[in-house]
Amino acid sequence: MYGFGVMGGLFIGLYSLVLVVIAVLVIWVLILAVTFLRLRIAEIRGTTGSASRSE
Repeated sequence: MYGFGVMGGLFIGLYSLVLVVIAVLVIWVLILAVTFLRLRIAEIRGTTGSASRSE
């Protein structure tokens, strides 16, 4: 019975760790996506605003 409690606690700990890692990765991907989209929007606005800027 004690072994089952230890294994159960170990599985709960690993499950929590996996959930935390997945949550951090999802947040990181969202931050990267927002940053990339903001850069793309700024680039599109810059190219449509003045075409002579690249020369």
